[in-house]
Amino acid sequence: DRKLSSKATSHIPQAGFVGLERSPLQWWDSSMANSRNSKAPPTVREASPGGWQSASRATIRMLKRAAQDRQGGVRSSGIAVFKVRAHPDTLERVTTFLGELSAASKARGLRLVQMRDGLGLEVDGEPVTFEVYQVIKRTRHRATPFEEARLERWTRRYGQTFDIEAWSRRPEIPLWDFSPTGELKIDIGGWPRPAGPTHVFADSKRKRIEERIPEMMDTFAAHAEFQKTRRAEEDVRRQNFEHRRHELERTG
Repeated sequence: DRKLSSKATSHIPQAGFVGLERSPLQWWDSSMANSRNSKAPPTVREASPGGWQSASRATIRMLKRAAQDRQGGVRSSGIAVFKVRAHPDTLERVTTFLGELSAASKARGLRLVQMRDGLGLEVDGEPVTFEVYQVIKRTRHRATPFEEARLERWTRRYGQTFDIEAWSRRPEIPLWDFSPTGELKIDIGGWPRPAGPTHVFADSKRKRIEERIPEMMDTFAAHAEFQKTRRAEEDVRRQNFEHRRHELERTG
């Protein structure tokens, strides 16, 4: 076997701190900096002066132009629109709900802010994300006579061949049918989330989610407090980490 040159082996990880040619203290400094950056409060900007109304219009425009996914849904995401997944036939319901959520938010003095994948609400200085989506019902697909006849014709002609191009055009009979139910849901805060308050609100036989908007406002507040608590706990861990680092430096 040939010996590897020093140049060829320079990238091989060394024992201890894998892949890092640095001392433990240097590695700790870098890790702590990364931790501080990952736990810092998110940097957000206030939404455009048009606020909810212009954001709602932009969201619906994006949804109308979006291509449908395999379940028939369309999606909107981006820093200037709400994060929504809906069916093209029920976008009016989404518009109505966003309008009512807007009124409740303004009454509480909450700002609309830009976040990474959708607009959120700023509650007591904390940006809280949310997503609105509609339930799309899945039912087992029953093959139609046309679908069965088309597949049978293809099988008689190409079923025993190794024609790759023909197999790429093989008729497919879907396993499922998808249809909109009109039921609406909202997921507040994402993950991680605090225990206790409801985070996913959905239409039920007794209530539509519009009737539960006051509860949603409480959930936004609870999640904002949860984010602050998590950051405070992270600050304590960081301070303990710094103390250990200084002790290690002092003792050599």
